Amino acid sequence: MSDGEVIEAGELARKLEAFVPADGDRRALIAGVLAELERAPDPLAGAESLNVSLNEPGVYYAVHEGDLELLKECMAAGLGFAAVISAPWGAIAGLVMLMFKYRKKRVRLDADQAAVLRALIDGGEQEVAKLAQRPELARLGAEKIAALLAELHDAVRHDGTSTELAAERNGKWRAVDV
Repeated sequence: MSDGEVIEAGELARKLEAFVPADGDRRALIAGVLAELERAPDPLAGAESLNVSLNEPGVYYAVHEGDLELLKECMAAGLGFAAVISAPWGAIAGLVMLMFKYRKKRVRLDADQAAVLRALIDGGEQEVAKLAQRPELARLGAEKIAALLAELHDAVRHDGTSTELAAERNGKWRAVDV
């Protein structure tokens, strides 16, 4: 399996079953998995709220910081829970389902939307004219930037719910919780 590859839950369960020791000692399995996790780098360390898609060119995803923190807390709790129960497969399946639910919280952005949002994240509160002067946004022009900000203000998550990634106050725009 490569990065960005999608795997079905049934196939994941079959792959995980292959790691169960012959004697069926699931506690030994969990201890081994936890030992591996201790050695492996934290996959969420340095996680950002604005990320490029791994398999879609020109596509970015934004996630609110609060949702990112929720994911980190749930992953830690789920791994801890799996370590103390005798049949961890339910917990592992729950974590997989959590990941699918979490994906629904993200907002799909094109490269221009992502560039404007990144400028707000990096530069703080700014007027449209000031954003248009930034080298990475100059090609867009103030009119296009204003339209992109309106889109970021009324963004739609993957699950169809509305969210706000940018907000305007007194003529200045800022990133909202990203």
